[in-house]
Amino acid sequence: MSRTPSPRTPLGRIPLARRATIAVAVVTTAVLALAGCTPWIVTLGAGGTSAPAATSTSTPSAEDVPEALRPFYGQALAWSDCGSGFECTTATAPLDWSNPGGDTVELALIKKPASGGTKLGSLFVNPGGPGGSAYDFVEQSADYAVHTEVQTSYDLIGYDPRGTGHSDAVQCLTDAERDAWLYDLVPGERGSAEWIAAYTASAKEFADKCAENTGPLLEFIDTDSTTRDLDMLRAAVGDSALNYLGYSYGTFLGAEYAENFPQKVGRMVLDGAEDPTSSGFDISISQAAGFENALKSYLQDCVSGSDCWFDGTADQALIKVQELLAQVDKSPLRASDGRELGSANLLTAIFYPLYSQDNWPALDQLFASVEDGQLSWLYSG
Repeated sequence: MSRTPSPRTPLGRIPLARRATIAVAVVTTAVLALAGCTPWIVTLGAGGTSAPAATSTSTPSAEDVPEALRPFYGQALAWSDCGSGFECTTATAPLDWSNPGGDTVELALIKKPASGGTKLGSLFVNPGGPGGSAYDFVEQSADYAVHTEVQTSYDLIGYDPRGTGHSDAVQCLTDAERDAWLYDLVPGERGSAEWIAAYTASAKEFADKCAENTGPLLEFIDTDSTTRDLDMLRAAVGDSALNYLGYSYGTFLGAEYAENFPQKVGRMVLDGAEDPTSSGFDISISQAAGFENALKSYLQDCVSGSDCWFDGTADQALIKVQELLAQVDKSPLRASDGRELGSANLLTAIFYPLYSQDNWPALDQLFASVEDGQLSWLYSG
C-alpha cells in the first residue's frame, strides 16, 4: 500500500499545547519553518497600504438588520487578484457586536471562483483548530478540502476568524519568546509538584503576554462573535443562506451558526462533528482515545509490511513508543541549533499525522529520525 502524505490535513482540536507548532512541520513534511512565523499585529480599523485594483465586487444580499449593522451587512467586497486563480479581499466587522458603532476588526478572505457555468453560491470552509487558517487552507489545499466537482458550482471561500491568521490577530510573544515557549523543556519530573508549578507559571506568562500585546481585541475573540462575523460575510458575498463545510472545531462553529441563525442555513457539512455541549475536558479525553486507536492502526500496518522501524507485533511496537517517550523525557535529544526534543514535543509530533492514513509515511520518517538522533528533519526551521 502506498502511503503518500496529503497536501494538508484539517486541524483537529488538540488543546493549545506549547508543542503544537512542531507537529505542523511533521504533517507537511518539514515544508514550514517552525520558528519563522511572525504573528500578525492587531490594527483595529486601520488602513493598510493601497490595495491592488479590484477584479470583481460582491453585491451584498438585502438583509433586514438593525440600522447600526447595515454598513457591515451592506458592504460591497472588492476582490483583487492574488495569484494562481485566487481572489482576495478584506471585510470589516464590529469589534463588539453589541456596540457596532465602536472599534472595528478586519477579516481576511480568499476565494477560488466557481469554475463552471452554473453558480450555486459560495461555500465557506473552516479547517478547525480552533485557530486554523481557512485562508491558507483554501489557498494551499483547495482540491483536498473540497472535491473539484463541487468547485464547478460554488465559489470556495476561506476566511480567517477574528484573532487568527491574516485577519486582525492575537499577538503574544516575540520570535525569541515563542521559540523558548515551544522548545524549552519544563523542569522537574513529569507530574511532580515542581513540573506542575513550572507549567502553570509558563501558561500564565503566555496568557499575560497575549493580554498585554493584543489589547482590546482579545476580549472579543469568541465563538458567538465569530458566528456573527460569518453571517455578515455570508450577506456581503451576496448569499441569502450560508453554505458551509467545517472540519473538527469548524463543526462546532457551524453548529453554533445554525443555532444562532437557523433561517440562514443552506447546505452544511460538518466533518468530524463535536458535541457543542461537551466540555473541553470531555473532548480531550475522547480525542486521546481516538489518537490511541489511530496509533495502534498505524503500528499494525507498519509491522505487517517489509520496511518498518518496529519489530514484532503491534502491541510490542506500542510498548516501544512508550519507551521512546520515556527515553527522551529522561535524556532529551538536542538539535544542532540547541533546541531539545522531549516527550511533549515528540508526542504532539506523533499525533498530527494520525489524522489521516495518507500521512503515515511522515511517522515512518519521524521514528527513524528520532532513533538515529537526527532532528534536522523534525526541527526544520
